[in-house]
Amino acid sequence: NFPDGRPTWFLGKIMQGIFNVPSEFKPYQRAKYHTIRQSKRIKAGDKLSLRNWSDKPYRSKQIEFAEVECASTQDITIFKVHGKLRVWIGDYLLEDRTVGILAVNDGFESADEFIKYFKKGFCGQIIHWTNLKY
Repeated sequence: NFPDGRPTWFLGKIMQGIFNVPSEFKPYQRAKYHTIRQSKRIKAGDKLSLRNWSDKPYRSKQIEFAEVECASTQDITIFKVHGKLRVWIGDYLLEDRTVGILAVNDGFESADEFIKYFKKGFCGQIIHWTNLKY
């Protein structure tokens, strides 16, 4: 769930991103095409074990729902500059519009939710299971 308790629908969004599930079979709007993680240990060609919590996050068993190949990774850095949260992919500073696209493609409902989630800053990688890149 999101911090406010609303469901993320990540499992369905990921399945739609992997298998292109038709929109009439989902209670959410958009697919999830990648995940953002703090470590930088994943590389293209690695097998990804996609998992979901069976109940409460970090307090229940994880269940694998798909195994896919990592198509690519991109370094991502997020921090404040002059009071505004900025996002870099590698050495490229994203425009606000592209941050919104990144946010939705990662399963957030909006750029605002993405910014709230990463408000303390972040350094890691985007792990892609499709050919999408920024």
